[in-house]
Amino acid sequence: MSVIETTNLKYYLSGGAGNTDPNASIGGVISSTEVADNNLHNLFAKVKWQESEVGSEKYRAIFIKNEHASLTWEDVVAFIKSQSTSDDTSIEIGVCDEGKNQAIEVIDDEDTAPDSVVFKSGVGIVNGVSVGDLEKNDYIGIWVKRVVNQGASAKGDDTAELECKGGTTATV
Repeated sequence: MSVIETTNLKYYLSGGAGNTDPNASIGGVISSTEVADNNLHNLFAKVKWQESEVGSEKYRAIFIKNEHASLTWEDVVAFIKSQSTSDDTSIEIGVCDEGKNQAIEVIDDEDTAPDSVVFKSGVGIVNGVSVGDLEKNDYIGIWVKRVVNQGASAKGDDTAELECKGGTTATV
């Protein structure tokens, strides 16, 4: 029996097919560069003291993709598995409304919120956002928002985990 494994599910930057810079991952088409891991500094630059003084909200667009050779990933939900390890920062996620296999809105800069995206910050699958079904090689955009509280304390490697869960129909 064939099943979708976590290795079949990939997370990619946005910003153009050849984009390798997370800071340029602010919409557009899917990149060929995978998101490195759950370290927020691999998606967002480290918070500078000036930014922590006043607080900030920054945005990145990534894509989730089903790279299984034949199976559809059904009823997918994207969610925050664990919130930021800093008490002064948090993340929120929202699914893009452009749909599957589409370029997504490009925002002016990382400080500009995308239009029509509803963000959720709760932890766990019950607080996630519905993505729907992803057939083989389908992908969809997800916006990630990092919120830094005013007066934030310094934090070394800030991490948070995003996860997607779904299922497959058994094949015989």
